[in-house]
Amino acid sequence: MLNLAKANSILLLCYSIFSTSFAHSESWSQRGEVILESRRFKDDHVEISNDYALSFFSRVDSSYQGDNVKASLRGYARVDQTNTSRNIISFEDTFISYAFGEEKKFNLFSGWQIFNWTATEAFHPADVVNSRNFDSDLENLEKIGEFSAGMQTKFKGGELTFYFFPHYERPRLPGSENRLGLGINIERPVWVDGHGNDGNRWGAQYGAHYSKNLGDGDLALFLLSHMDRTYPLIGTDRISYVSTLVAPSGVVPLEVAFRPYYFKTADFGFTYQHVLGSLIIKGESVFKDYLEHKPIYTLRGLRTPDDHGELALGLEYDITTDGGSNLQFFLEAQSLFAATKIQRSEMNAFQRDGMMGLRYALNDVMGTEFFISLIADLERPHEYLGNFVFMRRLSDFWKVKGGFRYFDAPKKETIATGLENLNQDHYAFFNLMRYF
Repeated sequence: MLNLAKANSILLLCYSIFSTSFAHSESWSQRGEVILESRRFKDDHVEISNDYALSFFSRVDSSYQGDNVKASLRGYARVDQTNTSRNIISFEDTFISYAFGEEKKFNLFSGWQIFNWTATEAFHPADVVNSRNFDSDLENLEKIGEFSAGMQTKFKGGELTFYFFPHYERPRLPGSENRLGLGINIERPVWVDGHGNDGNRWGAQYGAHYSKNLGDGDLALFLLSHMDRTYPLIGTDRISYVSTLVAPSGVVPLEVAFRPYYFKTADFGFTYQHVLGSLIIKGESVFKDYLEHKPIYTLRGLRTPDDHGELALGLEYDITTDGGSNLQFFLEAQSLFAATKIQRSEMNAFQRDGMMGLRYALNDVMGTEFFISLIADLERPHEYLGNFVFMRRLSDFWKVKGGFRYFDAPKKETIATGLENLNQDHYAFFNLMRYF
């Protein structure tokens, strides 16, 4: 179990080693932040659930830029005083790279990285590489650094990158007492890679990514063969097939367990942005072809991973006022396709949803900013997620961030699906940040 001293000592040790190596270089930079995070949920009158959270978050960020070598150390730790299941330590961008060849055409790299393969504000079907911390904003989940190695090169006027991912990075799923979880304790994950080593977190994953500027547009294409951490099946694979006279489904589970099963998949996708003056048109998509279809017994019965596609489209419109402030309007929609309505609802809380949002930046000396959004289900009635955020600097080193999140998605059947798991889990939050 992580504690405050352990989490920060690990980060500080890495930071000390890194900074000592490059301390005498003019190309070395360093910064960091500490945040006191608090949030308060609406009382659900359930004794075991945790309605209040108070955590300490720290991040260190050091980088070195030489003629051919680039190095980075970026990681964070969070320790919660009321809920130890929220404790986490993770590398983000902690890697080293080496550029060589004519005009440094080739670049080799290795280490932990955060990948941002997305163009939209709220829905991110193409952002599939990193594991996530699900104790965070559902439409913008906190990422965990992914260990990788590869090579980048210039190709046909763009950038082509090949990746190798040797490690299955485990997502962080909230515990039973966490209001952002499923109300059950999740056991250790099972990795279904087709080799029978379900407990092994090491295996070959690889991919390629190509990006290119097309005048007023930016296009990116990618393909991956990797362990999909977005849509686990939670249950057990220890089942027995029996007569339908004994069990209506013909299947009986041999244990009661809640293990997440992650399956290997081949992903093909793209992102695209096009600027038309003050208007930006955005789109991204992915198709998932699962390489294994092992049956898992879940609370909803026997399930296998379903091949499907996802598509998100969006518009962003910017207005700058005479006073210098800036308004950004967002309109987005996401849908899963090549799947039935039931399959969609079980895979993604945003299986067919729309989002309207507004960001208002005063552009004053204190960087005052407001953001408000509403996500509504376009297929299932009465499912809404509202979000309001306020940010402002107090000085050059201090900043505050606060807001409110609203969940309204009453359960329609016996078992909650998608956003219904968070119905009435409204909460307010306030963060006090110190930069150094």
